[in-house]
Amino acid sequence: MDAALKEHRDLSESAADIAVKGFRQIFHWPLSLLEPEGSKPIIERLARSVGEVWSDRQPDPTYEEIVYFHDFVQDFLYDNPSDKSSDHWRFKRDDIRTLKLSIGGRETCFAVDRLWLDLFSFGVAIVTLEIRSTESLTLARTQTLIDHARRAFPGYWNEGIPGLCPVSATLGNGAGEERHLVAEPEALLRNWRPAPRKRPLPRIFPWWRELAAPLRLVGEPRAPGDPDSPEWRHVLDERIPVMSWVALDTPAGMDDSQALLRVSEGDWFRLAGADEAGESAYPYNRDFLKAQAPTLFYDRFMADGRSKGTVRQAFAGYHHMLVGTGWFFENIIVKHFACHYRQMNFIAQLEFATLLTFSRRVTDLVRSRPERPDFARMLQTIRGDVLDFTHCYHFTHVSNHLQAREMNEMLRRSLDLDALRRDVDAEIQAAAEFAFASEQAAQTESQSLLTEVATLFLPGSLAAGLSGMNVVTGFSQFEGASRLSGIAELAAWTFVSYGALALFLLCQPRNGSRARQRMLPWIGGIAMAAFTVAALCGIEAVGHSSLGLLRN
Repeated sequence: MDAALKEHRDLSESAADIAVKGFRQIFHWPLSLLEPEGSKPIIERLARSVGEVWSDRQPDPTYEEIVYFHDFVQDFLYDNPSDKSSDHWRFKRDDIRTLKLSIGGRETCFAVDRLWLDLFSFGVAIVTLEIRSTESLTLARTQTLIDHARRAFPGYWNEGIPGLCPVSATLGNGAGEERHLVAEPEALLRNWRPAPRKRPLPRIFPWWRELAAPLRLVGEPRAPGDPDSPEWRHVLDERIPVMSWVALDTPAGMDDSQALLRVSEGDWFRLAGADEAGESAYPYNRDFLKAQAPTLFYDRFMADGRSKGTVRQAFAGYHHMLVGTGWFFENIIVKHFACHYRQMNFIAQLEFATLLTFSRRVTDLVRSRPERPDFARMLQTIRGDVLDFTHCYHFTHVSNHLQAREMNEMLRRSLDLDALRRDVDAEIQAAAEFAFASEQAAQTESQSLLTEVATLFLPGSLAAGLSGMNVVTGFSQFEGASRLSGIAELAAWTFVSYGALALFLLCQPRNGSRARQRMLPWIGGIAMAAFTVAALCGIEAVGHSSLGLLRN
């Protein structure tokens, strides 16, 4: 191993001196529906309307690509969504064939080999863009292109120039018609101070907005005559997930494996981390980077001075790198990059974006729970979407091929998908427990109210029963006072019954239940009213009785 490392140091060159024969990139740009509740009808309507720009005619995949995956993964990737009732729609565009990016004061030309749009009923869309360089490059220029081209909006501005970003792009249809789009600060920043109490919304570069048309991003105006067009949110930071395929030139007198060893250790880390070219030996602390190497690089086919490997891969979550040399890499691996590996990356990025979307939906629902009497029902809708996604689109294993299993495991680990999924499950579980506790509390409160009502009328029933027993019969002996004495008797027993209950409640601890606090004023009021009626009717009855005696 020491001899191999020594040879590697002897062969390494500056990135500016290493020629690149081929350079390709595949971007998977995830978008999330801003208001995902009841999203399926919205997505279905959108899928019908995008036909003006997008087509649902897809090229047939190769046999080798299809059988690379498990059959249940094939069902998702290769069944034509337009031929069945599903939750997934796929479209492509052919009207954009060229792309020119102005980066670092220089324009680089690309051919657009793929522009696809995938829509999912749970409120997620993914734009897939595949580009191919049509000019000669150096490894240093390639590093800068990898870093800058993936930006959806500037991370910062430097005197009106977007940092680490293209300053403009030109989209062409391949027939001479081109559209030049510029990253103008005024256009990108005019939404930076939105309405009060709303967070600032960065504006996406105009070329990315054009590539996603007619999807309307947050902050974009609605199209005339389309007041119901949904809004889509960019769910990541400014870096769009990207795959890069870099074919190095093999100088005369070297074999392909030696050509791969020309890349310095520091430049390997730049390539893996999608960092722009630099003059320093390492982009970051050397020991820190070397500690990451075992989980960052996939070196099954990497040259080491003794094997004849000609391919090195790396997985950094937002970047899947493939660098290689030779005929096999340029003619076979390039097809795997555009087919097998692209599909694996698409599945992983879909799960990543969907989990973020589910997390945001739960968070938004919990925040609005005081104003949402349908909280439990909406949470159940989210749980249903999670269940559908889990059984239809969640694949921890996509293939039985050894290399595919290794690559997919590294890809999922680099995105930390399992941990993110556990977090989302925990959020949903916590919200579900809260909803269940709220329903239990509501049921308890309802039962408490029924008990209070029964308790409130119980003393009245007791008073009616006691007064009907003719315990007090004195006044009833006199004909003129019979009715008043009956009322007085009933009121007296009512006063006794409710007064006893009020006295009982008053003897309870002051920090008693809410039921005691609600019932006591009513019981006391009824007792006082009964006492007043009993007293007035009793006095009136006595008066009638006395008058009758005098007349007799």
